[in-house]
Amino acid sequence: MKNVYPNNRPRSRRLFAWHSSGLLFLLIFLPVSHLLAEEPLGWKFKVGDEHHYRLTQQMNMAMFLGPAGELETSVQQKMDMVWKVVSLDDQGTASLLQQINRVQLEITGPGSTEITYDSQLKDMPIGYGAMIDPAIKVWIANPIQLTMTPQGKIVSISIPEKVSKAITIMPGAEMIRVFLTAEGYRDVMQQLSLVLPPATALVPDYQWTTNQETLHPELGKITAGMTYQYKGNRTEAGQVYENFFPKLELDFGESKEQNPSQMKAKEQDSKGNILFNRTSGWLESSKLEQTMKLFSSETQPVEQTIDLKIEFNRVPPPQEGSPIN
Repeated sequence: MKNVYPNNRPRSRRLFAWHSSGLLFLLIFLPVSHLLAEEPLGWKFKVGDEHHYRLTQQMNMAMFLGPAGELETSVQQKMDMVWKVVSLDDQGTASLLQQINRVQLEITGPGSTEITYDSQLKDMPIGYGAMIDPAIKVWIANPIQLTMTPQGKIVSISIPEKVSKAITIMPGAEMIRVFLTAEGYRDVMQQLSLVLPPATALVPDYQWTTNQETLHPELGKITAGMTYQYKGNRTEAGQVYENFFPKLELDFGESKEQNPSQMKAKEQDSKGNILFNRTSGWLESSKLEQTMKLFSSETQPVEQTIDLKIEFNRVPPPQEGSPIN
C-alpha cells in the first residue's frame, strides 16, 4: 500500500498531513457536551453502571496549491467506549474507568489511495494500520482512570504508563502528545464532561461560553471557544431531553518558534445539537458540524478547507455474537 503522504513530497504537503492529523485529534475531543439540566442538576453516578458511547467523526479536507492543483483527503474515525462507575465517596464524587473497546479508521488520500483499520478484526493490519495497531491495542487493554464530582468537574486522572509509552512511538506522536499527558488528557476529558452551573441559570435562550487553550507544536496556540445556548425541552420517542445548540470558534495564535507554515483561520462556521437526559443524568447525543478555511503564511501561501462532522451518541452494549459494524 502506498503512503498517502510520501516523504519526497514538498514540506508544505507533508506538514498538511501532520497539521490535519493533529487538528483531527484535537477536534475529536473539543467541548461538544457541556450541558445544563433542570433539577436534579448533575451527573447521576451508581456503582457498577456502564455507559456505552460511539464517537464518529467525518473530516473532509482540501488543500489548494495554486498552479500545483488541489489535494483532497477524507478521514472517518469511529471509537466505541464505555464509562464504568467504580466507586463513590461520601461527597458523591465518582471513580470512573474509561475503556476504549474499538477503533475504526478510514482514510482516502490523493490519488484515491485508501487506508482502513479496525482494531476488532482478527486479520493482521497492513501499511499505516500496522504502524498504529500496537499503540491502539495497548490503549484498549489499559483503561484510563479518573475521578469526577457530581457537578462534572474532573479532579484527578491517571494514564497508565504503558499507554503513554505506546503513544510516544506511534507515527505522528509529536502532534498529539500534548493531549495524552495527564494534564492534557484531563483537559480533553473535561470537554466531554458536564461542569454544571446553578439550576437557576437554566432559562430559555440562556447561553455561556467556555474557552480551552492548547499549545500545538505545529499549529501554535489554539484557543477553542464553545458557546452553548439552552433551547428548552425536546421530546424524542417519548423521552424528554434538555436541548442545547453549540457553536465552536477556533483561534490560531502565534507559536513560540517562528513557523512559516503555521495555519490561520480565514473563515469558519459551525452548528450543532446536544441532548441531555436529565432523568438518567447522562449525555444522550451530541452533534457538531464545523466548516473552516485555513491558510498558511508561507512565501507561497497554502489554503485548506476543512468540513467536519462529529457525533457522540449513547449506544446499547454490544451483544456477544452480534455482527461487526
